Amino acid sequence: MGNGRRGRRGGKHRNRPPAGDGAGAVLPVNVSGWDGARRSERRGHLVWPTLDSKKELSAHERLEVMRKVRGAEANIGLVKRCVGGVSDLVGYLRPQAATENAEFNRAAEDAFNRRAGHPLAFDLAGRLDFFAWQSATKRARLRDGDALTVLASGAEGGGRVMLYEAHQIGNGRQARGERPDNLTDGVFLDRWGGRAGFRILGDDGQTWKTVPRDRSIYHGRADRVGRPREVSGMAHAVSNFLDMVEIVADTKHAIKVAALWGVAMETQGTAGGEAVSEDIRAWMEAGSDAPGAGGAGEVLTLESILRGGRVQGLPGGSKLTTLQDTRPHPNQMALLAHLVRDIAWGLGIAPEVLWDMSGLNGTAARYLMADTRRFVENQQMELERDCRRVWMYFLAKEVQAGRLEIPAGLDRWWDSRWIAQADLTIDRGREGKLEKELVEADLRTRQEYWGRQGKDWQEQERQISAEREFLKDLGGVE
Repeated sequence: MGNGRRGRRGGKHRNRPPAGDGAGAVLPVNVSGWDGARRSERRGHLVWPTLDSKKELSAHERLEVMRKVRGAEANIGLVKRCVGGVSDLVGYLRPQAATENAEFNRAAEDAFNRRAGHPLAFDLAGRLDFFAWQSATKRARLRDGDALTVLASGAEGGGRVMLYEAHQIGNGRQARGERPDNLTDGVFLDRWGGRAGFRILGDDGQTWKTVPRDRSIYHGRADRVGRPREVSGMAHAVSNFLDMVEIVADTKHAIKVAALWGVAMETQGTAGGEAVSEDIRAWMEAGSDAPGAGGAGEVLTLESILRGGRVQGLPGGSKLTTLQDTRPHPNQMALLAHLVRDIAWGLGIAPEVLWDMSGLNGTAARYLMADTRRFVENQQMELERDCRRVWMYFLAKEVQAGRLEIPAGLDRWWDSRWIAQADLTIDRGREGKLEKELVEADLRTRQEYWGRQGKDWQEQERQISAEREFLKDLGGVE
C-alpha cells in the first residue's frame, strides 16, 4: 500500500481545513461525534457572534430591546401582566432585627420603620416608600433589565435613597478619545471585571455624576457574570409578542372587513351579469335620489333588497348567500396560546399561573403552586440581598446621627431576618390544619409558621400573650 493511500485512510489529512475563498483563508472542520456542533441543511442556522459576555450585548441593542418592552407594556395586557403580575407575585419583604439583644431589636426596627414607611423620609424624590421601592426595582429588572439605587442622606442626617432607571445610566455624550478605558455602557469595571462605579446621565445625555460601588445598589440578575449590564427580563419574548400583536390585528381587521359585506349573489351556468334579473339591473342602474335607488356600480346590500318585506325574484341558477366569517380559526388560537406559554416559561413561571388556570385539575394546580413557590423564594432571596443593604445603611445613619445607640459588646448589630408576604394557597383549610399539627409536634417552629403567614412571630406571640392576660383579668378565664 502506498504512503499516500495509507495517509488518507489513516487520517493524516482529516483535520486539515479546506482552502477558503480568499487567499490563505481556511475554514474549520468538525471531526467530533457531537451532532450539535455540526452545521446541517436540515435544521435552522443559529448565529451567536461572540462568547465574550462583555461584548455579546451592545448598549444600542440593550436600549432597543428596552424600548420595545416599554412600548409593549403600555399597549399589551399580557406584557403588563408579565411585568406587574410577576412583581406582585414575589411581593415585598419586611425586616425583623435578629441580634441577641431584644431591646436593641425593637429600637432598630422602630428607627428603620419611621423612615421606611413614608416616601418623604425614605426617597429623595419623595415618591417611594420602602415597599414601593421594592416593587419598582422588581419591575425595572423585568421591564428594563436593571436599575440603580444610590444611597444618600437627608438634611437631618438620616438615610435616603434615589432610584435611577436603566436609561439614566450610560457613557454619555463625549468627544472621541475622552471615554475611560474601563467604562462600558455606563459601568466602570475594575481589574477583575467587577462593577466599580456607575455614570449617571442628565436629561440632556451629558454626564451628571459618577457613583462609586459602595454608595449604590445595582439591581440586575447575574445571567452572565461577565456582562456589565443586564438585558430586559422580557428580551426572549420581544419577537413573540410583536408577532402576537400582528396576528391579532390582522385577524380583527379581516373580521371587520367581512362584516361590511352582508350578502353575496352566487350565479351558476352563465358568465358575468347576464343572469341578473331585469328588476335588479334596473335598480342598480337607476339614477334617482329616492330611498333605495342606487347609482351605477353601487354595492347592493341586503337591507336595500329586502326593505319593506319586498320579495326579490332571481333568475335560475342564482341565489343570495349571507356571508359568515369563521375567524379566528382554532389553529390561530392554538398558536397564540403557544406563544403565551413560551413567553411565560421564559420568565421562569408556569403560564397557567401567569395567564389562565382554567384547564387544571387539583393535582396539577398544587404542583404548579409548589413550582411557583420555589420561583418566588428564589426571587425573594435576590430581593433580600438588596434590602439588607438598605437596612444596614439606614441603621448606620441613625447611629451616626445619635438617634440609635448600639449596646456595648454587640458586634453584629446589623443582623436581620426578612419576612415575606403570606404564601399563596389553593387549600387554606387543609394546609392550615397541617401547619397546626407540625407546630404542636415541634416539627415546625413558630417563627416558620408565622413567617409563612407574612407576620413577625414575636409580635404575634406577644399579642396572643397580652390577649390571654386581658381575658383572664376581664372574666377570670384561664
